[in-house]
Amino acid sequence: APLASPALTGTATAVNLTMSGNLQVNGTTTTVASSTMTVADKNIEIAKGAANDAAADGGGITLESGDGNKTITWTNATDTWDFNQGIKVLGPEGGAAYVYMSADEGDDNADKWVHSVGTDGVYSLQNYSTGSWVAGLSITGSNNATFAGSVTDSKGDVRSIPVNTQGGA
Repeated sequence: APLASPALTGTATAVNLTMSGNLQVNGTTTTVASSTMTVADKNIEIAKGAANDAAADGGGITLESGDGNKTITWTNATDTWDFNQGIKVLGPEGGAAYVYMSADEGDDNADKWVHSVGTDGVYSLQNYSTGSWVAGLSITGSNNATFAGSVTDSKGDVRSIPVNTQGGA
């Protein structure tokens, strides 16, 4: 084969192979048959070069299993990452677990929320609208709930019992 651009076919067998420089693989399928794949880089790009979100629709990660595939998939129609399994959030040993949500709508911070479970087992739903995290709802392991504000429904304040005065008739 010429040295500049060799055209190889068949199987190349080596005990260990180390390449320096960039590696580009073109084709429709690339198979890595390893029990562990280590990526030293801190970012993996998928659907690179997609013109827009619609072109990336359906992209994601699939864990193939005999018990059914587990997926994280981009869905353009809903503008969401969809998980077909539950998500478990573990805090560090001795620390709390958090799920942060933010709509990033302006700078009032009213759109910042956090769900948390502290090391004391208390679930808390907090908002950052006052410049610090304030628990609006806390639930203990005994299922006792504490609300920071009013508890209302379509009829009004649910803690108020209206007076119903009846006449003699």
